[in-house]
Amino acid sequence: MEEARKTLEAALGRPPAPQEMADKLGIPVEEFYKQLGDATAVSQVSLNKKVVRDRQLQGRARDRHPRGQRRPRIPPTASRTAT
Repeated sequence: MEEARKTLEAALGRPPAPQEMADKLGIPVEEFYKQLGDATAVSQVSLNKKVVRDRQLQGRARDRHPRGQRRPRIPPTASRTAT
């Protein structure tokens, strides 16, 4: 269906009408609408967002003591030299 849409769009210079898509696919327009509904019923979920969210939660968990208190941050120190 996507390939037919791209072909028609390139030929017409605009998005094809449903009847044009149905004609290209060789099916009645009612069947085109049914197939279109079936094809768009699937949603996409970004796995990247989940990974980023999980890492943020893990980072927060690492910053807490077992009793729920925040760990003290140790600032980076300059190298110490013995004199």
